[in-house]
Amino acid sequence: MSDALLIAEKWRAEGRSNSEINEKAEELASALRSDGASVQLNRFLYAMASIGAILPSAVVPQTHEVFPGYSPRNFLDHLYGYYRWQSWASSEDYRSAFDRFFGPQAASDAAVFPFAVLSNAKIHAAFNPYISTFGVALRDPINIGVLPPDLWLLLALLAAAFLTVQAKEVTILLLCSLAPAFAVAYAFPLGNPRYSVPLLPLYFFVISIGAAHLIARSRLSRVHQRRAAKISSHVN
Repeated sequence: MSDALLIAEKWRAEGRSNSEINEKAEELASALRSDGASVQLNRFLYAMASIGAILPSAVVPQTHEVFPGYSPRNFLDHLYGYYRWQSWASSEDYRSAFDRFFGPQAASDAAVFPFAVLSNAKIHAAFNPYISTFGVALRDPINIGVLPPDLWLLLALLAAAFLTVQAKEVTILLLCSLAPAFAVAYAFPLGNPRYSVPLLPLYFFVISIGAAHLIARSRLSRVHQRRAAKISSHVN
């Protein structure tokens, strides 16, 4: 962000208007977005992360740079830590992080804009009573937070494939939700598992329907087998 500001200030010092600066910024962004296969790979990783798939970063060569100073492994660790944090399954101290951004000392923190002091105070007063200090063992007793979001996406896709014949509307719903989410993150381009949060309930919904159909199909198969066995015994 600081680099973008310096570029804009340089163009302003050259006497360009706001509209001219915006036009040049769009041209620069367009050039950066199409700057070779390496950039396209990064855009793909961002888009995948935005629909809940962070593990693809694990198969990218470690010599590749996703962000300045970020190898694919660093990027994967960052995304996984982010996901666990937002899932309330991290062992880190949520209280200290909340106070850092919105507490009384936040006015001197570089991560917060100086003009937001009053807003920070209001946010701190409103949310402070609800920031729990319960340990991760109570917040995530079955340790489900260690599972990467990729699992839910994969199960949802498998369920959608299974439902293609029996309930194709569910499959269409999932694909119509995934496609624009992927496309927006790819075009932006910036991605993080937090953008997949609205999709997670849909994944659970599709998985549940797929499981219900699978169980019903299994029961029906057992009924047919028992009937066939009875008919066979009568014939004998």
